[in-house]
Amino acid sequence: MSNESTRISVGRRLPGWTRPMAEGGQFTFDAGGARLFLGYDRPTPEETAHFHHSPIRIGLARADPHTAFFLFDIEGCTAGWADAPYALGVVPPGYRRMPSRRPNEGRLIILCLNDALSGMVHAIRIISTSAAFASVLDTLVAEQRAALASFRPEQHDAVIARAYASWRLPVDIAGNALITESIGAKIGSARDTRRRQAANEMLSQD
Repeated sequence: MSNESTRISVGRRLPGWTRPMAEGGQFTFDAGGARLFLGYDRPTPEETAHFHHSPIRIGLARADPHTAFFLFDIEGCTAGWADAPYALGVVPPGYRRMPSRRPNEGRLIILCLNDALSGMVHAIRIISTSAAFASVLDTLVAEQRAALASFRPEQHDAVIARAYASWRLPVDIAGNALITESIGAKIGSARDTRRRQAANEMLSQD
């Protein structure tokens, strides 16, 4: 799903959708940029509205040289902090070259709220991180890239399980985060129109 080059659209199923997903977040960062898919069982109108407009916090935590956690907290949509693991090793080799970024620039993150059972997209939100946050994300990816030779897909789930056993709850992961920040103006302003246009260009690239 994360490596599809087809455009994501509200009211349509996610590109490449084949089966129900577990409720929760799936974060991916690859040649197409950074994206968070938040799957709920039949998202309510209230959840969708909060997803669009409510304040949001994001964060990053390191589990080990191969695995990190993307943290997110959308007021009225998540029950406080939630998390989604990320490992460059599970990204197909052809998609591991990320979009370039100047040192003083942040990164766009496309947030997608979808039905976990049907894959139907209910909302899309585009946010921009600070340069500091983007730098931490890039540093984690660089660390994982340097350790790719020792990455073992069959051990990935075990690494995540050990992290959850140690931290117990997403708020514990947030307490050990390398960085957290509050961001996310709602779509609708001229600046966010430009963000949407830039993100749509990323989504439609081969």
